[in-house]
Parts: sequence; C-alpha cells; structure tokens
Amino acid sequence: MVNLEPLTLSLESHVQIDLAPIATLVDLHRLKIKSIVVTDLSPISTLVNLTSLDLLHCSSVSVLSPLSTLVNLTMLDLQHCSSVSVLSPLSTLVNLTMLDLRHCSSVSDTSPLSALVNLTRLDLPV
Repeated sequence: MVNLEPLTLSLESHVQIDLAPIATLVDLHRLKIKSIVVTDLSPISTLVNLTSLDLLHCSSVSVLSPLSTLVNLTMLDLQHCSSVSVLSPLSTLVNLTMLDLRHCSSVSDTSPLSALVNLTRLDLPV
C-alpha cells in the first residue's frame, strides 16, 4: 500500500478520524479528504511528494502549518474550511498554481499569498 495513488477519504456523516496511518504513504501524489472531522493535519506533513491536496468541507481544520512542508503542491483546495483564518503557512508553497479558498469565511488577510509567484488561479472567500 506504500505506492497507493490517489487516495480519497470521504464520509458524509462528518466522522472524526485520525490521519496518522497515512503518514507512511510518502509516495502519494494526490489526496482528497472530504466531509471528515480532522483537527490534526500533522500526519500530512510527511507526504512531501503530494502535488494535489483537497480538504473539502473540513470545517474543523483551523491550523495549516503542517502543510508548509508540502513544497511540491501545485493544487490546494480548501473549500468550506470555515475555521481556517491564518494563511501564512501557505507562503512556502511556491509551486502552487491553483488555490481555492471559497467559503473559508474566517480568512481576512490574504497578503501571505503574495509569495505564491506561480499562482495562476486563486478563488477567494465569498
């Protein structure tokens, strides 16, 4: 299972899960997490080969600092992550070409995104 790609975790019942088991999937390139209660993203920080990460409808996610190590990310979708407010951890993700922050209602300062020089698509909170 080390070579698994892509991986989708989706539960419509908003169940809380521990992401620790995915920390060993270091060759994973795409990860989609949808409608899951996740409070600790630190296991994702080991997935340095990720190029695409979707955290959709994960309203319990508030701290993005574990994502700062994912320098190979080109696509990051945080739609409906309404507890996210601080974007500064994303400033290290210089390879991002697409960032979706729609419905991230707690975001007020987007200035850290100015470091993302390769960004060609940016969807801001509405």
